[in-house]
Amino acid sequence: MQSDFEFIQHVIDEADMSDEDKAFIKTAIWTSGEIAEITSPTQYKAYSKIEAELRRRLPDRSSPDFELAFVEWARSREGVLALTYGEKIAEWEEQQEGNRLGEP
Repeated sequence: MQSDFEFIQHVIDEADMSDEDKAFIKTAIWTSGEIAEITSPTQYKAYSKIEAELRRRLPDRSSPDFELAFVEWARSREGVLALTYGEKIAEWEEQQEGNRLGEP
């Protein structure tokens, strides 16, 4: 019997799209459940450091090459992973802001 993930991989493999797009989708699926939610300030700091390290190869935002480099990076395994960490960081920040707003 095939697992859900194996079935999804099969569907992606059979889809009419480039190998690059298939790899991007598989990477996104792979990382989506791999990174735990942030539960402490220490974990938040660690995730921030990891995300910064994964972004180190990007040129400065003011660089004329930034947009193209970002698109290529965001589709890479490293980029997808960094963006997933960034998503967890943003969720934590929103939660903390919500907690501060709810305080008397």
